[in-house]
Amino acid sequence: MYRHAENLDFGLSYRSKVEHSFGTDISGPLGSRTRVNADIDVPAITDFSVRYGVNSDLNLLASIQFHSWSDWDQSVFNLEGGASPTIPRDWMMFGILR
Repeated sequence: MYRHAENLDFGLSYRSKVEHSFGTDISGPLGSRTRVNADIDVPAITDFSVRYGVNSDLNLLASIQFHSWSDWDQSVFNLEGGASPTIPRDWMMFGILR
């Protein structure tokens, strides 16, 4: 965080992509069991924030965030036995102003 003046602060943060690996056994309708594994990457987030102190009782806050969802193009589930069903994501970069 950077304090420009007593009543004005700026902040910048970045959270990198986080990679998760999951694995579990699933049961079929006839009691069969299959192992499924998946790797899921949660996208990076960049945030720029501002605080302006109007007076001692009132602070105005603003934040702009960018989420890199476009980096997550598909989800692949690796099943025991070689099948790999895929869910396409086709998401775009996402920004929000609060």
